[in-house]
Amino acid sequence: VVTNNRGPARIYRNDSAGGHWLGITLVADGTPTAGSRVELEGASCTARQVATDGSYGSANDVRVHFGLGALTMPRHVRVTWPDGESQRFGPLAADQHHLLRQPPAEP
Repeated sequence: VVTNNRGPARIYRNDSAGGHWLGITLVADGTPTAGSRVELEGASCTARQVATDGSYGSANDVRVHFGLGALTMPRHVRVTWPDGESQRFGPLAADQHHLLRQPPAEP
């Protein structure tokens, strides 16, 4: 659903045949991590940035989504957290959402 100031609401529907996908939610200390970067290894569209900003009166989903097309094999991702720390996760199964947590900082 998309709305614009002083304009009608519009509903868009995806009628494509679909494909496989990989969903990722990043958290640190129980909080979504806006500003993190997720790179999918071995894919043509390889990186996504976690962002909650949108425009006036709106926001984006904090989940990261990669379309995999016909590929079903488990994949690895590299996460760069807002503090610059980088971690590799996987293999992660296709057609699922995965919750990835940043380990607590060591004292």
